[in-house]
Formats: sequence, structure tokens, C-alpha cells
Amino acid sequence: VLLLAVLFPPTIHHFVLGQIGLIIVLALLYAAHFIERDQLLFGALFLAFGLTKPQLCLLLVPAALGYLVVRRRLNTSLTLAGYIVVASVIMTTPLWLADIAWWVDFIANLQRNPRWQQPSTLWLIQSHAESPVVAVLVFSLIFVVCLVAATYLWIRNGPVQGTVWGLALTTIAGTYIWSWDFVLLLPLLIDTVARAKRLGTIVGLLAIWLGTFVFTLLSLQPPPPNNARLWWLPYWVFFGLVACRRLEALGRDGGGTDQVVG
Repeated sequence: VLLLAVLFPPTIHHFVLGQIGLIIVLALLYAAHFIERDQLLFGALFLAFGLTKPQLCLLLVPAALGYLVVRRRLNTSLTLAGYIVVASVIMTTPLWLADIAWWVDFIANLQRNPRWQQPSTLWLIQSHAESPVVAVLVFSLIFVVCLVAATYLWIRNGPVQGTVWGLALTTIAGTYIWSWDFVLLLPLLIDTVARAKRLGTIVGLLAIWLGTFVFTLLSLQPPPPNNARLWWLPYWVFFGLVACRRLEALGRDGGGTDQVVG
């Protein structure tokens, strides 16, 4: 399992560029663990750290708040939100002390950022839609479906399993994402590998990994390589893993939905 994760193409790219995506993934999983144990303060601390890359938390923070509203009460959700705000302020204290207006420069830098070609669903839709309005509407529909699915899985399976699925869905619904951010698929990949008992499932998992490796190399040809060519990767891996879990579930209680997303 470790070898499969390390040789996953997004993992290789992640380490080559010195990214922090894997640390964010671990922080979000720890946050879910503490929320599941009703330790909201620790959960908020890890969520606040995860917000170091807010684009990777687009689904998980709303899903966490929605989970608390549905499973408990509104006050608990507001408490978690309050803890996140306080923790975020504390973590950014050095910035406030260094320059009280640091956020102005931050926003200015974001506004000067060029419009990159990215391997994201949003960029793909914008590149092929007839108008910006159509692109926004189509992507908004996809985003809402993924958000509802992530929240549902939090409520149905609990925060940890909900986070495993929510991270994977973020690779499809993310608004600002690169190929090295596809390490968000690792928790679902590892979880699926750990559940694999049938030969067909194992062969399917190897096919997903091999296809990801080979098609990644082919997608970057001819030079110069363009990161946007890897837009297909999260779909290939996500739906491939769903198919593998479905195949594995066929041998357990008739392959019900509980066995696939549980």
C-alpha cells in the first residue's frame, strides 16, 4: 500500500515540487477524527491549519458544519466555526504583528495572478463553454452535487470516512487545483486497497495505478508539458475506485450501496 501511494504520479510531483498538500490531508483527517470524538477545539485547530490552502477545504469545512447541524444542533456548529476563526487568528498572529495590512498585499497578489491553465473541472468547462455564464452555471451544478454528496457522507458514515470521500470529491469540485493536489485522492485509494480481498478488485486497483502512470506520461507529450492536460486524472481514479469498491461489495451482502461508500 505504501509503495502504491509513493509511486502514485501526483505524489511524485508533490514531492518534487516540495508541496504541503499531504500535510493538509493529514491535518483534515485529524480534524475529522477529533470532531467525531466531540473534541471540537482540537478539530478546529486542525481545520484552521488545513485552511492554509483554503482551496482544498471548499467541501470539507461546509460538510463539517452541516454534519454538526444535522447530527447535533446549530450551537455546536457555531462553536466549531468560532473555534476555527480564533485558531486562524492565532496562527496568523506573526503576520499581523509584522504588518497590520498584510491582507491587502495578499489580495493584490491574488488579483495580479494570471489566469493559469489548470487540470480542473472549472478550467475545462470555461475552455469549452459558449459563454462565461454557461460555464459558471454548469460548474456550480457540479460543485453543489459534490458538496451535497460530501455532506451526506459525513452524516451517513461519520467525519473520518466522510473526509476520505470529501477529499476525493474536492479534486473534481475544486476551483483552484493543480495535479500535485490530486494527492487528495490518496486516502480513498489507500482505504480501497485496505478493503480489497477479491482478485478482481486487486486487478482493478493495479489497472487504475498503471493507467494513471502511463496516461500521465503520455499526457505530458509532446513538450512542453502542460499541467492542464491532466484534467482527466481525478475522474479516472475516483470513478475507478468506486467501481473497485462496487466489485468488492458484490461478494458481500449482494453489493449494496452501504458496502461501496461505507
